[in-house]
Amino acid sequence: MAMLSPMSSLVWLAFAVVLAVFVALTGRGPKGAKPVGGTRLMKTARLFLIVGILVCGGLGVMGAIRN
Repeated sequence: MAMLSPMSSLVWLAFAVVLAVFVALTGRGPKGAKPVGGTRLMKTARLFLIVGILVCGGLGVMGAIRN
């Protein structure tokens, strides 16, 4: 298996995903943006994000255990 170079596009994609998850979970946003962090829709989106992370993580662990 080939090693990823430090500036690979996959590294940048992973960084963008982690940043988006951080922003979604904390409710932080750019200065001057509309405050949507406390709305019911955003709370529901956070719940789905956490459930999705747990499901994907569980699938990854199960795949690692089987192989």
